[in-house]
Amino acid sequence: MPNNNQTTEIALRLLELSSKVDLDRQLPDGLRLFNIVIIDKNDRLIKKLFDLGVNATDRDSTLDLRSPLELFCIWGARDVEVLKELISTCKNLSQLDTNGLSLLHLACEHGHLKVVQELIDGGMDINIKSRQRNTALSYAVTGGHTSIVELLLENGATVETRIGHRYWRACLLNQVSNVTICKLLEDRGVNDWTERTSCTVPSIFIPDFSTSHSCGHNGDKWTSRLLTRLTPLHYIAYFGYLDVFKYAVEHGKDVDLNIEADFGITPLFFAILVEDEPLVTFLLQHGAKVNALYRPRGWTMLHLAACIGNEWVALELLSNGADPCAMDYSSITPSIIALQMGHLGLSSTLQNEEKTRKAECE
Repeated sequence: MPNNNQTTEIALRLLELSSKVDLDRQLPDGLRLFNIVIIDKNDRLIKKLFDLGVNATDRDSTLDLRSPLELFCIWGARDVEVLKELISTCKNLSQLDTNGLSLLHLACEHGHLKVVQELIDGGMDINIKSRQRNTALSYAVTGGHTSIVELLLENGATVETRIGHRYWRACLLNQVSNVTICKLLEDRGVNDWTERTSCTVPSIFIPDFSTSHSCGHNGDKWTSRLLTRLTPLHYIAYFGYLDVFKYAVEHGKDVDLNIEADFGITPLFFAILVEDEPLVTFLLQHGAKVNALYRPRGWTMLHLAACIGNEWVALELLSNGADPCAMDYSSITPSIIALQMGHLGLSSTLQNEEKTRKAECE
């Protein structure tokens, strides 16, 4: 029931009247009482159940098979007394869950600073690796949990997470979401914006880019083919972290806004793909090439904007020198692409731009 004083008082009284079997009984959904009060963050009920000797170690029978300690890492803890006790009596702090993550990975991923601190104080290996060989630091960086990143680094977390070049987590800068974390990593010598990794990305349909799709509540979802030679600049553009991109341009070494991954994909390609208008503007203002080619089709960035149907981006590209008459490998102009994709208003706009450009050339 709602976590308020009245219902808590009733629950406390009922717990006192319950047997040990009642306290440990598994409910039909696979949870137990102790799991429920941890998820609800009801400190009084957590303490009461613990004092009554509830089973505080067994996993539940939900799909994730969570232990109470894992649930503290996922949901957090305001009062850490019981958490400390569970950590001190845990026989294997290094055990991984069904998804291959440790307690520290879970706490870092969900952003619970108190829990991370208690795990470190309890002797957990700060550089423990997940099943995919990633450190907890990489999860804190991905989540943008600045205080946790700082805590981990102060306690000796390694900044080396490379597990090869295939996975995006192999490079910490791929995951940075704010400037403060950029600075923390740069202080540890992490400032290479050219490191290459590979991954697939969710997207709308783009010919020769998208490979598979599934239908969900929000419509069709497409996934790209495996893209290799991606740099942190590509990922930051895809996720739309404008402040981080600005920081990279101002403070990074060997920063090239037109750096290419597979198929000629540049950071501008991703900024257009996710329709991040402020980032598109920033890139164009700092020298991103509007006529860079998406090589599988011979598309310029204007072709891409026409395919997506974003008129604002198309006009921004045109104002920065994009060629409305440019033809792809099939001699198709952006206006025809827009027409084929059903973006009639944009197609008309681009046709007018074509006519104007041709008249100027004559």
